[in-house]
Amino acid sequence: MAVLGCSAGYKRNGVNCEICPSNIYNANDDTSTSCSPCTSPKTTATNTLIMLMMTHPPYCCCLGCIAGYKRNGANCDICPVNTYNANDDTSTSCSSCTSPKTTASNTGQSDCLGEWKPSSNNHYT
Repeated sequence: MAVLGCSAGYKRNGVNCEICPSNIYNANDDTSTSCSPCTSPKTTATNTLIMLMMTHPPYCCCLGCIAGYKRNGANCDICPVNTYNANDDTSTSCSSCTSPKTTASNTGQSDCLGEWKPSSNNHYT
């Protein structure tokens, strides 16, 4: 008896097909018994619109980017200073920090820090 394959986004487990976990994928319709991890900063971040457009489950490809990055075609670009992306998703832009918040000269941030308050203990509020 021939072993049946599983659709992309799934791996073979005995006679069953199991969906690949988050940030792990299988791009092929085949008899693979494992899924491969996405290479950072890519992720299998689920996005309802992307899922509806796809013919396979959400974990067939590394389509998204981790927090602090934005999608640029097939690549992930780091969010510049004073911008952020809070989610693992397929966003193609980073949000700007609202003054007086900042990323303190850091790139790749998932949130903005509070206002810098120079004082005896120099901290963000």
